[in-house]
Amino acid sequence: MTIYVDLIFFENLILNYIILLATTIMRKLKIHWIKILFSSMLGSAFSILNYILEMNFLCNFLFKLVISFLMIIIAFENHKIIIFFKNLIIFYLISFTFGGASFMFLFFIKPQNIMFDSGHFIRNISNKNGVIGRIIWISVNFNCFKSN
Repeated sequence: MTIYVDLIFFENLILNYIILLATTIMRKLKIHWIKILFSSMLGSAFSILNYILEMNFLCNFLFKLVISFLMIIIAFENHKIIIFFKNLIIFYLISFTFGGASFMFLFFIKPQNIMFDSGHFIRNISNKNGVIGRIIWISVNFNCFKSN
């Protein structure tokens, strides 16, 4: 199976960006586009590094926790420790919700096309199903997180 690192990077970049943007909207914070972009790039770089190197310490829960802490520090102004943890909790809740919804969609469409390799789920879905899934995902997110 051929895996394209640039596609993994950009897919993770977009997903990280949307999750951080949703966190910003949920917390009603001022949006800093560049900070969110740099934070998303860090998360994407970690995903690539984690996949390429296949080192045990990168799969370690503690290291993933440190990366998420750094992402929150980069993306948001955390003047107080309580604000940092509020941002972090919302970030995790949104991540788990989106991740769970994505896995549900993948298993609903064609579970036989999902493989587990080096600690990562890899899916092989058609372009049509990918587009349909993204349209559903984006429409649900915009309806859930639009400002009043």
